[in-house]
Amino acid sequence: MRTTGRKNITCNSRVVLGALLVILSILLLFNNFDILPPAWHSYVFSWQTLLAIVGLILIVPQNTRVTGIVLATAGILLLLAKIYVFPNGLKKLFWPAIFLITGVLIIVNNRKQLLPGKVDQTNRKDDYVDDLSIFGGSEQRFKTDNFMGGRITNIFGGSTIDLSESRLAPGASNLNVLCIFGGSKIIVPAGWKLRIEAVSIFGGISDKRKQIVATDYESSELVITGITLFGGCDIKSYL
Repeated sequence: MRTTGRKNITCNSRVVLGALLVILSILLLFNNFDILPPAWHSYVFSWQTLLAIVGLILIVPQNTRVTGIVLATAGILLLLAKIYVFPNGLKKLFWPAIFLITGVLIIVNNRKQLLPGKVDQTNRKDDYVDDLSIFGGSEQRFKTDNFMGGRITNIFGGSTIDLSESRLAPGASNLNVLCIFGGSKIIVPAGWKLRIEAVSIFGGISDKRKQIVATDYESSELVITGITLFGGCDIKSYL
């Protein structure tokens, strides 16, 4: 049942991405044939619009919903500020309001979803990963016989997660990856069974293990979901 839910989320993300690309192609055609009013050009093809589009894409998956809401809201408000002249009082409130909303959403989201999937209070810390790197980097090593997944978030940053001395928990374990102008390196045993169900936009998640060794725990599987945007994630092993 969890696998079906992940597939639906991935499909929804692709539908949103496809719809946005269709709209973008139409706008480009209108612009090339001078159908689009010249005054619209600086608004439609701007970094504020790109920020809003990225946010809309990230809203679909639950694990990136907070980031998507923040980026979409910031992009839309910045675009409105470019179109309309706001009073100075509103301009002074803009960035404090963005930071306040971001902080509240992060707190609420962290309370509602401390861990994706099947983690409960009996699990040890090394049984899951919860890594956040923004304008920086981190390196973590895990050693457990019951790795259950987790989440990795890199925004203008990077991380290295070493799972080479770990074993997967029985069944499917979900690892959600969000890379925006950043990247991750995940080191896993050569025998782990992996399935990648992430959405990649100008980026990607690659399994770069040179060889995959057969093991006696093939019933366990690591499912990697999430979004890479102008970033990437490499999966490697020491063999």
